[in-house]
Amino acid sequence: MQWFIEDLPDFLNMVEPIASSNGFLLSAYGSTVRKGRGRDLDLIAVQARTGVTPKYFVEDLAKAVGGKVKHVEASLFSELCALIQLPDGRLIDIQVRLSRCGPQNSMDIYQIYSEDLNRPI
Repeated sequence: MQWFIEDLPDFLNMVEPIASSNGFLLSAYGSTVRKGRGRDLDLIAVQARTGVTPKYFVEDLAKAVGGKVKHVEASLFSELCALIQLPDGRLIDIQVRLSRCGPQNSMDIYQIYSEDLNRPI
């Protein structure tokens, strides 16, 4: 299954309220945007307010689209990456970025999510 550029307006309109309620701004990038179609949909979510939890946002997003989180990876750079698989087999590859200027410390964020890396999804 592939994503097509025509899928994006409706999809982004559906998931934008989820991003907003979790404190993130959401945008698409990558091959689907550049070429009009792609094997996955690349999304980037950027922190819009303090006190956000990327893990909950990714879980809420997966639930809203009827998908399953297949992989989660945390980094030392205040970032959470996840792969969500939809029921039709399409993939969403999402990067969640936290502000390096806000109250979050990258090591604190890494420690919060490092425990999740070892649990099955």
